[in-house]
Amino acid sequence: MNEFPIRILIAEDHTLFAEAVGQLFKKLPQYTLVGICQNAHETLWMLQKHEVDILLLDLNIPQQRMETPQMGGINILEHLRKDSLCKAQIIIISSFNDFQLTTLALRKGASGYLLKNTSSEELLKAIEEVRAGRIYLQKEVAKQINVKGETDEEEALVGLLTPREKQVAKLVSHGFTSTQIAEKLNLTNYTVNEYKDKAQRKLGAKNAADMVRILYQNRLLDS
Repeated sequence: MNEFPIRILIAEDHTLFAEAVGQLFKKLPQYTLVGICQNAHETLWMLQKHEVDILLLDLNIPQQRMETPQMGGINILEHLRKDSLCKAQIIIISSFNDFQLTTLALRKGASGYLLKNTSSEELLKAIEEVRAGRIYLQKEVAKQINVKGETDEEEALVGLLTPREKQVAKLVSHGFTSTQIAEKLNLTNYTVNEYKDKAQRKLGAKNAADMVRILYQNRLLDS
């Protein structure tokens, strides 16, 4: 069960946008706004000094104060992948709906990707999904990923999974629990978990969320 309040840190160099998002969390008792950072250096410092549950990260923030924006968010992702002490889950909020950028962010550890035109309702839903251990992509972002053609690498990954393993993995990506998958496929919970564990091992995933990230990254959800 998730603990409340959920601690939010915003990393965004556009002040008006950041403050508008911050005001949303100040009005909701189940959230605590830890702070707003405007560059990568400040963000990493705040993550070291404070416990954070969710980091809302704009990829296109500067590395240091007064610098031109230069994808400092990618460096934050790379740093946090190596920091086992930081437990923050990361949701990207970006102006860019770009396939390569989205898959890069997911590959480097982001658990969600939203565009800046998202609604407050969808932002809160994304936080809820990510807190539950699932990947969340805004509809337009997911569509951008899934319309791309397959590569040889993707075909090889598809071939690793049996049809049933692929079916279970897709249902996991859609947010179904093991119990729900078992009921849907007329299987036992034990069997579902076996398929899920095998799919994770074959894809080199650390857990279910990482498996879904790999599926999105390699555009396998509709294959």
